[in-house]
Amino acid sequence: MKKIVMMTLLAVLTTAAFAQVRHINFESGRSDTFMERSQQFIDETREAYIDFTNEDWSYSFDEYTRMVNEYRDSRDYLNRDEKSDFTRLRGEYVGFATKAGAHQVVKGAQNLYKSVSPFFEGMIGSFKDSTQKKEPSRFPK
Repeated sequence: MKKIVMMTLLAVLTTAAFAQVRHINFESGRSDTFMERSQQFIDETREAYIDFTNEDWSYSFDEYTRMVNEYRDSRDYLNRDEKSDFTRLRGEYVGFATKAGAHQVVKGAQNLYKSVSPFFEGMIGSFKDSTQKKEPSRFPK
């Protein structure tokens, strides 16, 4: 029992050591302007989103919310082109989240298939049981 607990702990620690948490922060962007920080946030998300964990997405959604709230507070100071650009950036972010969600669904379906496939193979094999009487061929050889 002690050996199993130690092996499980080792596996968890190894997994945690190799997991890359990607926290992309909107508010601490390298740029001063709202639009530049927004663009930077989207650019960094574009580069990393496919590898996001659930924790990464949770953090990212919080940062996205901060970005949208700051837009609401500052939109009166933005010109029409900046507002249009921000709308495009929001669309990109939603696209990344949708694509990543679809990717997770596909991975889940693949894992389900892998786990269920042996079951169905066994079930189909039971129909091919050699103890059953075989029907004679309708066409003699």
